[in-house]
Amino acid sequence: MTRALIVIDVQESFRARPLWATISDPKIADQVNRLVRLARQAGDLVVWVLHPSPAAATSSTRPSATSG
Repeated sequence: MTRALIVIDVQESFRARPLWATISDPKIADQVNRLVRLARQAGDLVVWVLHPSPAAATSSTRPSATSG
């Protein structure tokens, strides 16, 4: 069976949102990175889905696309 990990809307632009400090999980990046690393080690496809937002376009922490 072919498997894929789909990572949806996990990007830096969320930090630009007003509620980030209230609802954020500081460990989310580490958790996502771990899942991505394990998926790649298993030979699974990793798909990143990034939703552009006005906050991302004006934020100094714009998300960057990486291959893989």
